Amino acid sequence: MSPEVIRSAFIHRQCSVLRCRQSGNRYVIPSKPTRAAEQIYATMGLPLTITPYQLA
Repeated sequence: MSPEVIRSAFIHRQCSVLRCRQSGNRYVIPSKPTRAAEQIYATMGLPLTITPYQLA
């Protein structure tokens, strides 16, 4: 995998943080990873999720 493909995979791996106006809780919504990002995360043994979760 070339350095450019790796760089592009990490640039496109983003998360949005949303705040609930009523409760003030914050939630993280990850973007869908590219196939290259999935391969990189698997190689490094890192978890990769697309499930939204509450920010502590």
